[in-house]
Amino acid sequence: MEQKNDAYNIKKLGQVSTPDIIVEFMLDCVGYNGEIILKKHIIDNSCGEGAFLKNIVKRYIKIAREKNFSQEEIRKNLETYIHGIEIDYVAYKKCMKNLNCIFKANYDIKYGDTFLVKDYEKKMDFVVGNPPYVKIHNFSQKHQDIVYQKKLRGMVNLYLLFYLLSFQQLNSTGKLIYITPSFLKNSSSKILREKIYHEKILVHLYNFKHQQIFPNITTYPVISLFDKSQKNQKLNYSVVELKNNSKEKIIFVSTIELEWEELIIENMFIFEQQLLSESKKIFAKENKIYCEVKNAFATLSDNIFISNKFPFCSSDIIKVKKCSTGEEKECIFPYRYDKEKKKCLLKKFDELDKNTQDYLLNFQSQLKNRSIKEKNKWWQFGRTQAINDVWKEKIYLNSLFNKNFDNINLGLVPPGMGMYGGVYILPHEVNWQNIEKHLKSEDFKNFVKTFGEHRNGNYYLINSRILTKYLNYCISFSDKKDFTEDKIKLFKEKKQNEIGVIQ
Repeated sequence: MEQKNDAYNIKKLGQVSTPDIIVEFMLDCVGYNGEIILKKHIIDNSCGEGAFLKNIVKRYIKIAREKNFSQEEIRKNLETYIHGIEIDYVAYKKCMKNLNCIFKANYDIKYGDTFLVKDYEKKMDFVVGNPPYVKIHNFSQKHQDIVYQKKLRGMVNLYLLFYLLSFQQLNSTGKLIYITPSFLKNSSSKILREKIYHEKILVHLYNFKHQQIFPNITTYPVISLFDKSQKNQKLNYSVVELKNNSKEKIIFVSTIELEWEELIIENMFIFEQQLLSESKKIFAKENKIYCEVKNAFATLSDNIFISNKFPFCSSDIIKVKKCSTGEEKECIFPYRYDKEKKKCLLKKFDELDKNTQDYLLNFQSQLKNRSIKEKNKWWQFGRTQAINDVWKEKIYLNSLFNKNFDNINLGLVPPGMGMYGGVYILPHEVNWQNIEKHLKSEDFKNFVKTFGEHRNGNYYLINSRILTKYLNYCISFSDKKDFTEDKIKLFKEKKQNEIGVIQ
């Protein structure tokens, strides 16, 4: 059996080992301790080398011995009630070896694809684990088919499919606990949030916020505890962190109880609601559209398409602004503007300058290996976003903000210049000073803290869709306020004039 390297296992299989401190914490949270665990079915359906199962076996043996189970009874119980599934053969063999080092038994650990195993549906008292985090571009055909069947949209991650599968494995009183990337706000997890909101069996959510838990893996996880025996109108939300980023202890920073109706805003789960009184208004459909916030270029190979200065001249090169820093660079732009269609069209390869052709041919293999659609040409950008706005005036803006919000970068981009590395604002019926005023306000900071996604180093990432909503609300509210103040001023002047006439 071929052994893949670590990079392959992380990218294609989502294999990331769970630290022991996290495993212990999660098993305690789900209630897998004490004599209640005896003769209860538990499964880790992406068990890897057995991070969870090793702890589970040790806990089961400890309680069984306290209850004077014989060695044979313990062996039969371990074989009957503890289950696992693993798709990678090397990890599967290591898991079996690790468990047998603790207690020799014929463990029910299956080698295969979890989505093809139907043995455990509606049978599990506990489902636990750290399901694989795999981007949709790296899905197998089987997983792509599931996405299609479930009618999922957006940048679906494999852990989302594991949630949907694991709910089916629980019995009528079963409990599920997973550690996964946050699903609270991103559009691809909308179907999961809708299911959670409808069924209301989420009883506790533990958020590590800005803290990264897995060494060398950029992800910002939450631990979610579900209990099918309860259908709650409220749920608990805790902010937790690893003490001093070490392995010694998980501490609770804060815990609050929320009602479900407070939680849902614009199909997102919003737990920390600094703008609660304004949130519903911000996302109201009747707000007028004064501007749009859009994502900048996504070449998927910036190191090829973008340079401080290319060593050749070409009419295919345009100036670009890096939204996150305001830096100006050069970009190979393999598109032409069609005045009739008012959009950019991809140039045929032989329409590009000879210098551009020679340059791109040096990177043909690398460009073909990007995550692009089959129908796309290898010399075009990875995504088409932002290309049609190159010949319009825009405002560039970074989308990642530090906790002090002293890194806000924005400025005007003239027609003919592109943007990458952030977002940009396309104004319709508003001037740039008005937009700047709202982006540098205290309300904006609170908005980002509420609706932004946590990133390492106490940073917040805000997406273009909700930033569009925010700016249009602010501008609309500001216009109404200015209009009202003008009316009051005119009324006062009129009254003053009338008094003068009477006198």
